[in-house]
Amino acid sequence: MEKELREKSMSELISFIIETYHNYAYKAFPELSGLALAAIREDGIEHPEVFKVHKSINTLRIGLEQHLITEEETFYPLITDFEETGNRTSRDKAAAIIDQIEEEHVGAGHLFASMRKATADFAIPANASAALSNLYAGIQALEKSTTEHIECENTILHPKLREA
Repeated sequence: MEKELREKSMSELISFIIETYHNYAYKAFPELSGLALAAIREDGIEHPEVFKVHKSINTLRIGLEQHLITEEETFYPLITDFEETGNRTSRDKAAAIIDQIEEEHVGAGHLFASMRKATADFAIPANASAALSNLYAGIQALEKSTTEHIECENTILHPKLREA
């Protein structure tokens, strides 16, 4: 799949990222927030790490939703404008945002790592509720999607823009 992605134009890659990763995150976050709250109610007394996961998933949600909106409303339109019109000012403005975007990618990685650490890699306790089991599975799926999203941008989209 990576070869196919490398062959796409920047605009095509942006469409793929939004359709595949952004839309998934927008759908996953409300579900995960609800599961985290249910897990606190059902499992929090016996498994206090759930409180940390609840806080981390909501911190991640706030940060990533803002990040996705920045990409969709500022970063991606600049790239698309450059690709469609050759406007170097748009290219330069987009390139100037890359470091901020990549720092936010690192921050998301740290939040996933802290949740992994707090939960012993999302080990499900024997007496866990369905909410906790589903929460941990959902976070792992979001982590996989987010990691793929970050790799797609950091290793394909951003280098294409820098080289343009």
